[in-house]
Amino acid sequence: NLVDNAATVGAYLGEKLVESLGEHPHIGDIRGRGLFWGLEIVANRESTAPFPASKQVAWRVWQRAFDLGLVVYYSQGCADGRNGDLVMLGPPLIINREQVDELVEILVSAVQAELGRP
Repeated sequence: NLVDNAATVGAYLGEKLVESLGEHPHIGDIRGRGLFWGLEIVANRESTAPFPASKQVAWRVWQRAFDLGLVVYYSQGCADGRNGDLVMLGPPLIINREQVDELVEILVSAVQAELGRP
């Protein structure tokens, strides 16, 4: 039942991400499907202006999450080929709601540690 689990738990993951980080001033967008989700990190939410590449924001969030026990994917250059930060999630297809709660809790901690609280 991996496909059904990805659909059901993936929807729950999306809800938890939006609930926890949807209003953060440096999260420009949260989008995904199933268990594959991405968070766009921006310097200014209103204008969606990216952070300069030199700040390595996505890498810093990745490092903080890793230090806290969560492996995420990060990408830079998604805004214009150089600037723009993205953190992506792709947990195992067997993940359950309790594990999603833990994943989101760690990710929120990493984002807040690097970008501040809303």
